[in-house]
Amino acid sequence: MDATTLKHEIKDLIREGDALILIPPGNALDCIPLGAYTLQAVALQKGFKVDILHLDLLLSKWIGIDQYVAVQETVMNAYYQLLMERLFARSAFDLPPLGHHHKALKDQALATHGLTNTNSFNDKATQENIDQLLALEAQCFTFIEVVAEALSKISYPIVGAAIIYENQLLPSLALYRRLKQQSKDAIKLVLGGAYFYEKGREEGVLSIPEVATYVDHLFVGEAEASFLTLLAKKKALPQAVMPQQGMTFQEVPSANYGAYARQVQHIMGETFFREKIRIFWYESNRGCWWADRSHCAFCSIPQGSFRRKSTHLVKEELMHWQAEFPEKVFLFTDNIMAEEFPAEYEACFKEHESRPQVGFQLKVSKDLAKVSDLHQINTRWVMPGIESFSTSLLKRMKKGTTGKHNLYFLRNALSYKISVQYLLLWGFPGDQKAEYEYLLKLIPIICHLRNPDYFTYALVGKGAPMYHEIAAIPGSNLRPWKAYEMIFPEGSDIRKLAHFFTSSFPSMAYEHPELMQQIADQLSAWKEVYLEAQLDLQKVGDGVYLLSDCRLVNNMKRQTTLLTEAQASALMTLCREVDMNVHQQWGLERNLGVMLDGWFVPIITAAPELVEQLDKSYNNSYLKSDGAHENI
Repeated sequence: MDATTLKHEIKDLIREGDALILIPPGNALDCIPLGAYTLQAVALQKGFKVDILHLDLLLSKWIGIDQYVAVQETVMNAYYQLLMERLFARSAFDLPPLGHHHKALKDQALATHGLTNTNSFNDKATQENIDQLLALEAQCFTFIEVVAEALSKISYPIVGAAIIYENQLLPSLALYRRLKQQSKDAIKLVLGGAYFYEKGREEGVLSIPEVATYVDHLFVGEAEASFLTLLAKKKALPQAVMPQQGMTFQEVPSANYGAYARQVQHIMGETFFREKIRIFWYESNRGCWWADRSHCAFCSIPQGSFRRKSTHLVKEELMHWQAEFPEKVFLFTDNIMAEEFPAEYEACFKEHESRPQVGFQLKVSKDLAKVSDLHQINTRWVMPGIESFSTSLLKRMKKGTTGKHNLYFLRNALSYKISVQYLLLWGFPGDQKAEYEYLLKLIPIICHLRNPDYFTYALVGKGAPMYHEIAAIPGSNLRPWKAYEMIFPEGSDIRKLAHFFTSSFPSMAYEHPELMQQIADQLSAWKEVYLEAQLDLQKVGDGVYLLSDCRLVNNMKRQTTLLTEAQASALMTLCREVDMNVHQQWGLERNLGVMLDGWFVPIITAAPELVEQLDKSYNNSYLKSDGAHENI
């Protein structure tokens, strides 16, 4: 794509209206920026025309989709590089190309001054050399110039940037700086989005030299009511706009998925939309009911009262959009699913009524019946927040779950063909070697279950309980990553701008990097064999079952064993160690089950109807009573 084509694309996509919302570079290409399309729907309800322009998609066409994805993936694989920010540091602040200190792009210790114990499992820095990155930076610099020129010729009294991730801030400021120079005061420039849900960050952004002179308003937190006030021009708003009362969450409409689809298809083509955009994010609640009770140690999601839409409204909205996009999976962007939601949602449907494909972030379900409920409502994907199989480490995290329940959930989800995405964390104050060493024995046994996507140190995010815990440790020297000083100009309040911090605290994980590397190597092996590995049970006759076994613990040699109904049922059932029978003891000796927290945890998978038939803990009361003494 050249400059002329880019200008024509922008002219074709937008005309004029009451406001324009920009999606800055840094957004994942396959994810709908939900907040922006929700604001568009809110405005439309009140008679305002708000357009959206995907600069993320346009930049991907400008520099190449593969190149954009490579840069975007550093957000997950090498946070410390701040690569997207570096590509726009010159445009935003007249810093040197790629910001200060190029070496920090390849040197994590220099970038963070502390988090040096990385591993090969997922900490992958960008592969480009500095000359290649400088050439890419020059392309990004020109991109901002061309976009600013094109937007200055289109009439919108308000232009907003929806910033979800911190890597979108500098591209937004770079563009705003040019727009204000060209339009003077003809356009109000607004910042907002999930990035500003952390109160105090607005002070950091407005502390950056010159930014306060060209950003007219910065919305903090939920902004539906504030945005409507700005559109209506009924009263003057301050530069930093705090959340306003005016709309209940029940009144907030669903995002305009149709408008999103049209823009993606226009820029990227119908094939991209069909094959790459497989999910639509959907919001049914806000806040986190678990955080209201016990905030997870590493979680820096701002706390707020838990609110949810009525289940009937959720069904109505999903059915409406499923009719238009039947092939898409609706992933709930909620921080956590309400525990009662699956049963309530299923009750809204008639027996033969189709259910939209859905996915959730949720708290691990302790019993099989809850996973069955997820299956009944057509759940295809979950992010259960597993983080560890060590109950003592989970207590440090304040996760409110146990190792046995996490492992049991993995077995159940695979049996019901529900895809699971999770990670394993290490590096917490006061952690012990035993809270990690067990993985070396466990991984070869459970390699037929879904492997974690990441094995990484717990990032110290501002606002998380862990941040405050470390700050209270004498001599911890809690400080922002050094890399932030490399992308912002002098005079910026780095402590308020930074999200990630480093420090010194007692941690066996950091003191034993060789152990972390051993575990990472095992996890890599798990990832390699997962699709081939198997520990699955099938019924082959009256009271006769065939167990197929192919796992790392057996050197991936395929084995089959015939089991009686009594054996099969015992091996499929979660039970206390004191209640174990001879069949479960036999299974432990052959690695057909795992002993965790004083419980026999079944790991054999089977078809849902077979699991429900054989697992005697299904709907069993002792599982529910067990939770009474597991308050974490």
